[in-house]
Amino acid sequence: MKKIVEKFGIRIRFSLSIMVLFLCTIFLFLSNNVNAEDIISQTVPTTTDGTTVSTTTRQLTYNTTGGYYEINDYIDLRVLSYYVMSSKNCKDKTFKLINDIDMSASNLLVYTDANWAGASNFLPIGGWSAINSNSYSSSNYFQGTFDGNNKTITGLKILKGTLSYYVGLFGYCEGATINDINIINATIQGH
Repeated sequence: MKKIVEKFGIRIRFSLSIMVLFLCTIFLFLSNNVNAEDIISQTVPTTTDGTTVSTTTRQLTYNTTGGYYEINDYIDLRVLSYYVMSSKNCKDKTFKLINDIDMSASNLLVYTDANWAGASNFLPIGGWSAINSNSYSSSNYFQGTFDGNNKTITGLKILKGTLSYYVGLFGYCEGATINDINIINATIQGH
């Protein structure tokens, strides 16, 4: 009888341990305050060899302590641009530039076609509805907060031609807050 009680006692303690671990996992998940609709993930172009454009799917990191999405590199910046282009205005969302970003490498010039005035390395955040076209849209606007964190973006290049609207790092915003960002050695053409 003693062996049965010891065996049963071990099972109860083991089951309680698993239950506590499960409840802690649920608590940690819920305490992150990131719902499924708050996950920002997009497939974006990364580099080109002049003929083929490589792509990757990336999810922005959400900093639960600070309450913001991290922009760590040029791919994260493109993810934000594509996310807004997909009719997500980012209202009540905050983005923070974590590192300086150098976009001056020639293999980053992934946007080219007959509608562009030359090879570009970025699509503006807000104002565009289609990649590689002159299809701008005032319904795709940025409405969040972008904290530049006194970081610098170097070599931004957007050549959309003289008939294009909504050109710049941020193409079209409504009620947005954008602060503390440095942009140097940029080439931007359009309205």
